[in-house]
Amino acid sequence: MRSREWVVLLILVMFVAFTGAANSIRPAVKVLFDNAHAETAGNADWTIYGAYSDFADRLRSVGFIVESHEKSDGLLTYELLKNYKVLVLPEPNSPFKDAEVDAILKFIENGGGVFLIGDHTGSDRNHDGWDSPKIFNVFAPKLGFYFAKKWVSQAPVAGGRVEGFITRGVYRVGAWGATWLEIKDSKRVKAWIFFKFKKQGKKPYVITGTYGKGRFAAIGDSSPFDDGTGAPGNHLHDGWQTYDHPQLAENVVRWLAGEDDPKGNVEKIMNMLSE
Repeated sequence: MRSREWVVLLILVMFVAFTGAANSIRPAVKVLFDNAHAETAGNADWTIYGAYSDFADRLRSVGFIVESHEKSDGLLTYELLKNYKVLVLPEPNSPFKDAEVDAILKFIENGGGVFLIGDHTGSDRNHDGWDSPKIFNVFAPKLGFYFAKKWVSQAPVAGGRVEGFITRGVYRVGAWGATWLEIKDSKRVKAWIFFKFKKQGKKPYVITGTYGKGRFAAIGDSSPFDDGTGAPGNHLHDGWQTYDHPQLAENVVRWLAGEDDPKGNVEKIMNMLSE
């Protein structure tokens, strides 16, 4: 075997060893779910103790550390966020303070990952004049997109998907009272899952993008990650096990955490060996 082939083979062995040890390495990767902006207003319970508990358990099962930011913890600050790799914002119903918006953008700009989970227009569960599209649209345009002021339900979503890391193992996704996303900067923002309409054509439902050194993702509905559990009196619906929502959630957080596509990298190395 030529020296070049030995080098490539060594790289392959090291890569396989690294990916095999991923679960032992990943515990240092921390994910923070926000629970300080009325995520439990009305019938919602978008917390890691309630309807997003299966979401949190899925992440823990593959080695992530999952924590929650409570209202009693104070504002979201960059000093806090820099201790995490990923921030999940599950359908807030009260707006972020200006300082929090600055902290979130700085977090992404400096290498963090943020998942913006929205809902349909008019989903103002605490009747304070702010629904999640309006809340996110304070800063989403700076990232190159915004949440449309729309209401749509499709189960499963009928608009199709783009093949890639985000949609690996994800073939059917539902939307139960959702909105779509409008992309303003197609150089930085990519759509993965679409709605399809007769008049409007295809509209993005799940997107990812980059901002500075970091990454962000967004979806136009909170229901896919609802596992049906919550505080007594809440009428929640189990969308988590419907279609491929657990895999979508894991893929998005892995990508936000900066993980590459292991299968694709191995294939590249094998192609080098065969040349």
